[in-house]
Amino acid sequence: MELAQGHASAFGASIADKNFNRFIEITNKELSDFDFSPCYYVDLEVTAD
Repeated sequence: MELAQGHASAFGASIADKNFNRFIEITNKELSDFDFSPCYYVDLEVTAD
């Protein structure tokens, strides 16, 4: 990682292109037993309130 920072409602990270595939390999291995469900991909969340 070149940069990792954020606050209570957000997080950002930066990784060099040359390291990206290795990052994916490592995280896939480390998280292979993690249950991500339920998982929702959203761009915007609006409540009825």
